[in-house]
Amino acid sequence: MKKLIASYGEILLRISPQNHYDLIEQTNLFRTFFGGSEVNVSCSLSLLGHSTKIISVLPNNQLGIAAKKNMQQFGVNTNNIFFENGRMGTYYFQHGVSNRGAEVIYDRKNSCFSNKLITEDEWVDVLKDSSHLILSGITPALSEFCMTNILNSIELAKKLKIKIVFDFNYRRTLWTKDQASKFINKIIQDVDIVFGNLGVMVDLYDFKTNSIKDYIQLEKATLSASKAMSDLGNFEQIGMTIRNQINANENVLGGLIKTSDGVFLSKPIKTRIIDRIGGGDAFVAAALHGIINQWKGNEIINFAANAYSITQTFLGDINIMKENEIIKISSHENQGHLTR
Repeated sequence: MKKLIASYGEILLRISPQNHYDLIEQTNLFRTFFGGSEVNVSCSLSLLGHSTKIISVLPNNQLGIAAKKNMQQFGVNTNNIFFENGRMGTYYFQHGVSNRGAEVIYDRKNSCFSNKLITEDEWVDVLKDSSHLILSGITPALSEFCMTNILNSIELAKKLKIKIVFDFNYRRTLWTKDQASKFINKIIQDVDIVFGNLGVMVDLYDFKTNSIKDYIQLEKATLSASKAMSDLGNFEQIGMTIRNQINANENVLGGLIKTSDGVFLSKPIKTRIIDRIGGGDAFVAAALHGIINQWKGNEIINFAANAYSITQTFLGDINIMKENEIIKISSHENQGHLTR
């Protein structure tokens, strides 16, 4: 039987102005999406052909039912989603335009997810048929319960020889540098595959860089930061995204993957940003897809970087592109031309 890729994270309701360029304070028209870092990775992996499951908690109401159905439409196994009384974690997203950056406002305190302590039996049920467990640095920032859940899941996963995948995903508005460093340092030695970026190393580990003015300098700094990241644990692979932000709409994106065969850098990809959310999650999912399928390093990073870029060109948190679609775009077969 094909092993499942499990993830633990909160399914969020995202609320954004319906008109792309509107400010939250000036509109009464909004559109909604479901998402969340670990959830986005699971959905993308499912669309890439993997068997995935999510362990999460939703409110016992119509919102919770809708969120679960949304996960199911991507093919994610939802048998380990619990329904509890309480509220759903929410965030408001205001798109950036030109020199006005995008903005996220979190409203997730005391959500039913953050108040749920998962039992040992529940973890066994989730992990007994899994090959990988996907975690991120967002979830432990939410509550003591979430911290405990992650520690317990890692302990069991190591006993079952399940690979731990961890994305740093440091969010300054959810916890402090000291809180994040203290917790992450507890688990980082158990991580097998790690993802992050230059910003994480600067924010959490005081990594020093010179003034960065362009993509080439950013790429060099990321390469140096990957060496510092290597010293944090005994990782099988390290993945790092690269984003040179010209303004809110024009970015140059890329990435780095470090494997036992060496360090591989993608080509820089000029990208017009439609939706700033979910790119890093698409990168993680695409890189894992390549790693699990034992692709060569250059194949992994170019596929992951293109997934990262493509996801920023349409609305929503989740990369809905399948493998053949990403490969077609990354091979420059159509260069944005009409296909018919």
